Amino acid sequence: MGFIRGGLLFLIGFVLFTSLIVGNVFFTLALSITPENIQEQITSNLYDVTELVGEEVNLTEEIKENFGLAEEYCVNNSDFVFSQDGYTIDVSCDVVEQGPDALLEKGIKDIVDEFYYKDYSCESFWKCISNLNDPLFLFSEQTKDYLQNKFYFSLIVSLVLIGIMFFLVEQKTNLPLIVGSLLIVSSLPFMKLNAFASFFNDSFLQFLPVLLSKAYFVFLISFIAGVAVLMLGIGMKFFNLGGFVMEKLEERKKSQEMGNKVKKKK
Repeated sequence: MGFIRGGLLFLIGFVLFTSLIVGNVFFTLALSITPENIQEQITSNLYDVTELVGEEVNLTEEIKENFGLAEEYCVNNSDFVFSQDGYTIDVSCDVVEQGPDALLEKGIKDIVDEFYYKDYSCESFWKCISNLNDPLFLFSEQTKDYLQNKFYFSLIVSLVLIGIMFFLVEQKTNLPLIVGSLLIVSSLPFMKLNAFASFFNDSFLQFLPVLLSKAYFVFLISFIAGVAVLMLGIGMKFFNLGGFVMEKLEERKKSQEMGNKVKKKK
């Protein structure tokens, strides 16, 4: 019986570890795919702007060519509007006065907002992903919502697995030690994940740093949570809280059994 319980505990622990890793991946992507973060990432790496929107929009070159025109136009107008391959850039002349960098930043924001909030008509998420004609779907609100839902699902799965482990662990104080350790270990790959992604410079993989830009933040959350749960387990061991909890559960069980016997006699 002990061998079977130990085998089940190992199996559930492995599945929980996998669920935590997958959940961290979904959490990282969902946090990274926001218009604010995308804009921040490509603004701080201006060489990526042309690649991000592909050959469709060469925004950097467009602004260099039109900045003089924008300054001239803004002498007698309050807004400068121009279009590039279907993307409309509406810039206040106050921004134009701040120079080409400010104009570029505003242009990036407008373009990011357009492709982020665009309604991508697809039969399913994976069909949209596989549609090479519209790769910017990967940076859309629809993708964020899909990944966020998957994160919540993996979180529920992890909690259910922890609940199953509670009944498999003989010493209940070992449960937070196991869960805390799994949280810490599952967080470690995300500590350097964004730095690792920066080595991909070919084709579409060059956007991994944007998609994984929140990986270190997720590492911190998971690592701190793991340490907190681990410390809780150590505290329970030290103060024998597990024995206290088990005694209370046994007392409650006996009380319920006595109550059932009294009802049967009546």
